[in-house]
Amino acid sequence: TKEQTAFQRVISSQPFWVTIALIALVILMTAMEPSFGTSENVANVTRNLAPFGIMALGMTVVIITGGIDLSVGSIMGLVVIVAGLFLTWHYPW
Repeated sequence: TKEQTAFQRVISSQPFWVTIALIALVILMTAMEPSFGTSENVANVTRNLAPFGIMALGMTVVIITGGIDLSVGSIMGLVVIVAGLFLTWHYPW
């Protein structure tokens, strides 16, 4: 087989098409709802996804070092429940 050019490798890669689909989705959503593409909405989405990003970074380190720990999701659930209880009990942070 002939070697592919850099352009052909990029076009045939899955991340390229996922990126194209994401860009198309953002353009479509912005056309349907103009407030979707605002910097305020991007900041809001970023704030809402920050805990998941922090967990993902932690799990990346665990996976790279060769240990797979599936308890992160259950620990997060427990922390959310305990934090909710503290809030309902008016616990002073």
